[in-house]
Amino acid sequence: MTIKHLYPTQRPSLDLNFARTKRLDPRVDFERFSVGTYVGNDGLIKTAVDHEPRFDHDPVTGESLGLLVEESRTNVSFLGSTTLVNATRTLGTGVIGPEGNNNGVYFADDNLNTTANNGHHLRTNKNDIGNTVTNSVYVKKSGSTKYIGVGFQYGGSMSLCTFDLDTGDLIRTSIAPAYPEVFGSSQALNNGWFRFSVTASSLSPLIRQPVIVFIPEAELSQVPLTGNNFTGPRYTGTGSEQVYLYGMQTEVGSFPTSYIQTTSSTNVNRAADVASITGSNFSSWYNQSEGSLFSQYIPTAGYGQVKFWDGFGNNLNYWLTGANSTAEGVFGFQTRSNQGSNTGTFHRGRIEDSTNYGYVIKHAAAIADNDFACYTSSSSGDVNLNTGSPIPATGGYLTPLVDSLILTDNLTGVIHLSRLTYYPVRLSDTILQNLTL
Repeated sequence: MTIKHLYPTQRPSLDLNFARTKRLDPRVDFERFSVGTYVGNDGLIKTAVDHEPRFDHDPVTGESLGLLVEESRTNVSFLGSTTLVNATRTLGTGVIGPEGNNNGVYFADDNLNTTANNGHHLRTNKNDIGNTVTNSVYVKKSGSTKYIGVGFQYGGSMSLCTFDLDTGDLIRTSIAPAYPEVFGSSQALNNGWFRFSVTASSLSPLIRQPVIVFIPEAELSQVPLTGNNFTGPRYTGTGSEQVYLYGMQTEVGSFPTSYIQTTSSTNVNRAADVASITGSNFSSWYNQSEGSLFSQYIPTAGYGQVKFWDGFGNNLNYWLTGANSTAEGVFGFQTRSNQGSNTGTFHRGRIEDSTNYGYVIKHAAAIADNDFACYTSSSSGDVNLNTGSPIPATGGYLTPLVDSLILTDNLTGVIHLSRLTYYPVRLSDTILQNLTL
């Protein structure tokens, strides 16, 4: 006996393998009313023009991650206009930046200041722009500088995340008393750069300004876990604490998104990615009576849905995989139909997204009259394989009549879509489960 019986013998009528092909099927309509950035297979930041899909890669390994889709965000910071506090900033040092050239790269140091006990940092003049804000910046080590602090200044106090410039590790989080906790993360690039990100929530009314702080290794002990009126380590500048900086980004939200380039101006917007299949491009492969969908993707933050439905704005007939709730952002399967005698909304196969950020999630869902199922798994090991059952037990639920597929429905996050495969039959539960292994 072979293992062929464990997998579909029916050929899919739609197979979108974004990670392998790194191109968009001509049946997919794609829109983004702005430029956007992504990482190429060489680990460098690339720019896509308006309405150009972005096929992203792991910046260290070069692995193809698939189609990058994100919500709309605005960058309100420009590194070239930061306020310097006992620090210097010089454009165009010749070092190669995250884009593979020296455009937009700054060299910064704690300038020579003979007055002892000074803080040394760069600060934007942006105040409160939203309830929850994320500050990020690309940093590369220069010389012997070991640490850098990224965070927010609240009047006379700072909340900082201290990062190791050799490893990219977050080594200390410092919280100003009576101010919000900050959360830090880092992403390595393959050319010595790191992207450090820090998120803080607002306590209104509150003046909050993003900062980049020099932290000499000898002064690390000055950085407290909590500290009233802490404004960064205070020492006599020598000009020896030096870093390369690129791409400061301040955006409303609880996580960083892809870099939004600002030059001489701020408040630059990146529009949301929208991908869909409609009209004859949809009806040519979709079966209204029964069908199955396999989806594979990596949520970096937030959530989104792949959704079959009855047209933009109607939402009376649909079935979907992905996050089906704004509360807690759970992943799984959901369907609703106004056909038949039962028109309820049903869920199956949920998996919590927050424990699976950065991991591959697989869904295999199938639907037919009075019968559906969904299996879900994650490469994190957090697996919840819940099969559906006839709904309802007394019957009366008919397959929703749909005319569109939207790949980016309810998008509130950063998602890499690696593969979508549709079969025009209701696959068995055994096959659905095996597809997610």
